[in-house]
Amino acid sequence: MPRSYLRYVSRGCTGVISANEGNIALVRTGEGDSEAVVVCTPALENVHIFDAATMAIVGFIPGGNELAPVTALQTSPAGDQLAVGYGDGCVSVYLTADWSGLMTRGLGHKLTSKVLCFGITADSTTVASGGSDTDIVVWDVSTQDAQYRLRGHKSAILGLAFLEETKRIVSVAGDGLVKVWDHDVRACVHSFIGASSQATSLCIDAMETRLVVGARDNILKVYNLQEKEGTEEEAFAPHGTLERQNHRPVAAMRYNPSHTLLAVQSADRVIEFFAVQSEKGVSSRLTRQKKRKRAKAREDTETDLPDPAGPDAADGAAVGQRTALSEYLRLDNVVLRADSKIRSFAFVPQKANEPRGAPDRLFVGYGDNQFEEFLLEFSDVKTNPVILSRGKRCDIIGHRGEIRSSAMSHSNRFIATCAVGSVKVWSIELEAEGEEGAIVDCTQTVLIPEPTTLTFLPGDQHLVVGTKEGTLHLVSLAQSEVIESFNAHEGEVASVVLKGDRRGVASGGKDKKVKLWALDLVTDESTGSKRVTLAESSVLEFTDAVTAIAFSEDNKFFSVALHDNTVKIYFADSCKFFLSLYGHKYPVTAVSFSSDSRLLATASIDKNVKLWGLDFGDCHKSIFAHDDYVTDVKFVGGTHYFWTTGKDGLVKCWDADHFTHVQTLKGHHGAVWSCELSGEGGVLISLGADRTLRSWVRTEELLFPEEEQEKEMQEAADRENAASLAFAALDKADAEVGVAGQRTALHLQASEDLVEALDLVTAELERKAEGGTHAEMKHPLLGALTPLEYLAKVVEGIKGHSIRYVLSGLPTDYCRRLLSFILDLLKRRTCRTEAASRVTLFLIRQLSTEIASDAALRSTVLILQKQLQAALMIEVNNHGFNNAGLAMLASHIQEQKLASAEFFDISQKKGHKKARN
Repeated sequence: MPRSYLRYVSRGCTGVISANEGNIALVRTGEGDSEAVVVCTPALENVHIFDAATMAIVGFIPGGNELAPVTALQTSPAGDQLAVGYGDGCVSVYLTADWSGLMTRGLGHKLTSKVLCFGITADSTTVASGGSDTDIVVWDVSTQDAQYRLRGHKSAILGLAFLEETKRIVSVAGDGLVKVWDHDVRACVHSFIGASSQATSLCIDAMETRLVVGARDNILKVYNLQEKEGTEEEAFAPHGTLERQNHRPVAAMRYNPSHTLLAVQSADRVIEFFAVQSEKGVSSRLTRQKKRKRAKAREDTETDLPDPAGPDAADGAAVGQRTALSEYLRLDNVVLRADSKIRSFAFVPQKANEPRGAPDRLFVGYGDNQFEEFLLEFSDVKTNPVILSRGKRCDIIGHRGEIRSSAMSHSNRFIATCAVGSVKVWSIELEAEGEEGAIVDCTQTVLIPEPTTLTFLPGDQHLVVGTKEGTLHLVSLAQSEVIESFNAHEGEVASVVLKGDRRGVASGGKDKKVKLWALDLVTDESTGSKRVTLAESSVLEFTDAVTAIAFSEDNKFFSVALHDNTVKIYFADSCKFFLSLYGHKYPVTAVSFSSDSRLLATASIDKNVKLWGLDFGDCHKSIFAHDDYVTDVKFVGGTHYFWTTGKDGLVKCWDADHFTHVQTLKGHHGAVWSCELSGEGGVLISLGADRTLRSWVRTEELLFPEEEQEKEMQEAADRENAASLAFAALDKADAEVGVAGQRTALHLQASEDLVEALDLVTAELERKAEGGTHAEMKHPLLGALTPLEYLAKVVEGIKGHSIRYVLSGLPTDYCRRLLSFILDLLKRRTCRTEAASRVTLFLIRQLSTEIASDAALRSTVLILQKQLQAALMIEVNNHGFNNAGLAMLASHIQEQKLASAEFFDISQKKGHKKARN
């Protein structure tokens, strides 16, 4: 009988505020008193939603694929939709009112490409996405399907924008080209070189009159979008250049809500601002320019006055002619210089009744997992027209750098983590029925410059933290501060662990020493009360630097891993040498004892995990555990199961008795540096370079390793097969406009599920038609549904952007069968009309040849046509009735507002005096 184990499943992650990939976006939600501004940030595969007023997280949007991070966010011009792009080429669109999905994970780009930018029409019905595959995919939000794909750029698409008046799409790519596409014709109508170097972004003003293109140099090129004499060349003619102070490449450009400022983000820590001049300001600047030119001409020695329309040295344009220099004014005194590298920025959308001159709010997302608010206040002082000030900052619930070490508390209710600059303590939710394993919140933060390792002391009220300078800090969690420091080592502290008897700690460092510290009590001079302290008890010297230390639970042994690839075993009570373990080719990174002290597991940079017997020091097994070096190893309490983490981003479970790989957990976006287990192993928490704490909980579901391996191999084969077919189809298409999307393993699985559903429904209907004793017996998959209801559920589950790929995988016989079943579904009104009509239209196009030659199928289609027309007419009437009702309600509400504004009860007004009787 095959061995079975219990499966671990994900309980979510925390610790990420704003990931390095993607940009932040701001949305206004609610109306009236409930109106609020929320900040949407990319949090690896999810989107986190923060309240801009309190900087607290209020929700999140799950991504669906833990290995595909969010790479682009964009709100619609009306603010009612949020478009999300992922690292696997998928696109989702959500309603900002309730964050429900209009379109979820539509695949239009290549599987290996990233979605980098969006363009959304003013009515929020069409979305264009640009990716690293050099293609532009245009989506219809109402049908949840990709309409077409635009090709022509030779590099990644870095900027997109819609021109509402002309119904065109403007795109810029890393190849330096700016292309103009006609949305109706679906073709490129104009193309020009937008920058002398690699173009990086574009921006269009609200009036759609100016196009600004940023590049890798310090020059912004401005183009005129207004047509002159009906020629495209003049419509996109150069309008001048703007020079920036910063010479770093442009990362992003945005106008403020009132379109009076143009903010330009550089690829470092700077955001520059250009003031957009009004018509009066432009006229006055041109007048001053003419006066200066005439004054210079009068001072010239020549007798004839030069033509004031002569060339202007500043911009190559005639004096008095409008150029970019006359319309934009660089604000040298207003420069945002951040403390960290800026990843993205966004302005808060303007209210409908926003008073003129109100300050703008600017949110900046940093590369070290935080974002900050800035205020832009406008003044009448010409030398300083904009005053820039800092606002709130969101940085509490995440580390600034990679999480390099961790420690689980003895009560299993807290976990401490350390990264560059701080040590944080997180609470873990545990319920009476069982361990849930959800990380709730960051409860405490202690600022320590460069912590490297840490451990809890008994009672979970103190931490011992080792640093890169060789110092041990004793941290009081009650006071959230360092209460005492010890100069322990001459160099980095590599490991700090609690002794097996819980009466002290051991520390090891690069100075080739292991120091044993005893817990003691001293009188605090400031408070006069007793507090805990550390007292050095003994020192062990070695021939090489210490990399890891571990004690057995029974306090019989402790092990020391050295940089010379060996592991030394000592008796814990006498500190006498017991065994020396040889076998690893590279240094050991972590060691762990089993709870019965019979096995020792060692993890190494050589990508192997070795299991050693502690009776004679023999190596039981050497396991090739990860594709990159193994970073940590932990035994599960009371068992011989152990978990390993690796730099390849995986967390794996193993059976040390049978040397079996049990399960692989995926989800981290980068190296996993550490993992922690609760006492009985019910909760596993992994931590890594993506700054996240991911919790996994043990369930009652059985897991069979052989089946898991077969499933993984089958999924890998399906992905490879689907990817090869998709890439072959995409590579053969050289046309400028092509079909968007591609077949994936999920589409193949959906086709198989539909075939199984059709077989099941056919068999159930035949069984019912035969009657007899078996007529009332139903298939278990049907549950409480009838066969046609079950089929309707499967058909409605096919997403709009997947219909063509799912149905094209059906054999012809199943397509004919599905077409006849659609007719029955429409007659019984079991299936949604929208889903039935989409499936019917595609099947008719696919079976066009069979319909022309088969009279029976043709008659079915004719009947289906009448049924669809009747069903669609009912839907149209329902929509018309609902729209009329909503319009009536809107007019009624408006009338009530007007009535309350014009008529009021004077007795309720403040200061009214009642008449005396």
